[in-house]
Amino acid sequence: MAREIKFRAWDKNKRDWVDMLALMLPTESETESFVLMQYTGLKDKNGKEIYEGDVIRIFVRRHVEPSVHANAEVVFAGGVFWFEARQIGFTDCNWHLYNQSDREVVGNIYETPDLLK
Repeated sequence: MAREIKFRAWDKNKRDWVDMLALMLPTESETESFVLMQYTGLKDKNGKEIYEGDVIRIFVRRHVEPSVHANAEVVFAGGVFWFEARQIGFTDCNWHLYNQSDREVVGNIYETPDLLK
């Protein structure tokens, strides 16, 4: 099964989501105000699509320290989607180690950045 390639866009000037069809033929000055985010191909426990830039609530299982729930940012780097829970010093790209029921989209870095504090 092929992974679905999808994007969404955030307008930094208007501070709002943009209709992707409106981005079909942008001028050069318009492209600087948009941030494109790619769909990971994964969904959360509620069936919501997970995009880079989303903040997801994950359950981090640890072997030595107690397991915890943490908010993590979804990032794309080095050709891989990562999730980073900086507040607990945790970064991982092994999505297969986390059940879909262990993750939930709770916001994004543009509308709810305070979730990562």
